[in-house]
Amino acid sequence: MSRSSSTINFTELLKSADTQLVIGKFIHLFEFCFLPRSIEWTTTHVVLLCRDILVEAFYKLKKGSNERGRIWTQISQNLNSVAVVKFKVYQRAVRERFDLLIGRFRQQSQEEANGSGVSPEQTELGALLEEISEREKFN
Repeated sequence: MSRSSSTINFTELLKSADTQLVIGKFIHLFEFCFLPRSIEWTTTHVVLLCRDILVEAFYKLKKGSNERGRIWTQISQNLNSVAVVKFKVYQRAVRERFDLLIGRFRQQSQEEANGSGVSPEQTELGALLEEISEREKFN
């Protein structure tokens, strides 16, 4: 059986610029649809995270332990089930966001303690972070 002139040469097709563009768009669409994306953390998201952290009391467990990992997983599942705001987070995202928040809070608290003057009015988030920070110190 002989090849006709309408037979597609896939090697040549894959080398063409148009095909590379189509493949690139397909990969981008696949990543957009199927790979997890990070959420945009709003104040509401962060307050709910801190409230759940206080309820779960992860700070009583040793850092890096399996039990503490289960607590982070439970927190992420609790947040994903919230109906008030949309969450799609995993254990690592929750843990890293909290580490970032508590680090910023402690740095800001240190700067306020070293500085003079009137401290700004404390928000709900600030109160939650202060409570978590104090509980971590005592455990």
